[in-house]
Amino acid sequence: MKKILVTGSSGTIGTELCIQLSYEGYEVHGLDRKLPQTEQNGLEKFTQLDLLEREKLGALSGDFDLVIHLAANARVHNLVVNPDLALENAITTHTVFEFVRKNKIPRILFASSREVYGNQDTLPIEEGRASQRFSQSPYSSSKIFGESYCYAYKTVYDIDAKLLRYSNVYGRWDISDRFVPKLIRSLRDNAPFIIYGEEKSMSFTYIDDCVSGTIQLVRSWDTLPMEVNVASETKDRLVDVAELAKRMMGSSSEITIGENLPGEVWNYQANIDVLKKTGWGPKFTTEEGLKLSIDWYLKNA
Repeated sequence: MKKILVTGSSGTIGTELCIQLSYEGYEVHGLDRKLPQTEQNGLEKFTQLDLLEREKLGALSGDFDLVIHLAANARVHNLVVNPDLALENAITTHTVFEFVRKNKIPRILFASSREVYGNQDTLPIEEGRASQRFSQSPYSSSKIFGESYCYAYKTVYDIDAKLLRYSNVYGRWDISDRFVPKLIRSLRDNAPFIIYGEEKSMSFTYIDDCVSGTIQLVRSWDTLPMEVNVASETKDRLVDVAELAKRMMGSSSEITIGENLPGEVWNYQANIDVLKKTGWGPKFTTEEGLKLSIDWYLKNA
């Protein structure tokens, strides 16, 4: 497995994943509707392309050993407000799977999310507990769609498909309105910050752990099942993360609590035993990852 196409290569995960795959000796081709965030991106080739333009993807060379499909509209609340964005996720996922099938690419790795687990009382959650019954939002439904395609295309077309489930990935290259970068911006500016859900708790995954786990999955491909959690194994309340960052930055921001937003999962902790059996494990605590994220953001964003 040498030549890899990464969709969403200009995003937070995609940027760092392409850099590290290249460092590991893979030939990496990136595809994104946005330009790369850095010139030192590790890419052998980059194609700027919107996956909604299906005919343009069809014109791309299909000489790859693996496609890693990261590209998606990924903000849960945005997809609650505009469910058409979830439909776009489904359409682009179909387009990528068809690209794989028509070009006889042997493997595809689909990036899913802990959102497919919904809110469950028994934690941590292992891979076998995902279900469409737990879908909380249009975003989670779009990920369940992609997961079902992994099974369908493996069964019908004998494509070696796998899926991984990320959880609250944060760190360098993230300049979006996600929780951590938005928090850092507010604290830097001593601006008020609202947390939606006092008890909302998640497994926060630092970007380096996310990427090393993804690469470990690629390395250990033949020994792993179809579904794999790639996350930290701890759980932190968003309130506690915000207060920790506030202390680190010496900010005077007022942190307030609002009601849970509709469609959002509020309680999740990952079971990562499947990937740990390959020798992988997360290296960064939330405190360590948060400090690195603050340092990077204040210097680069």
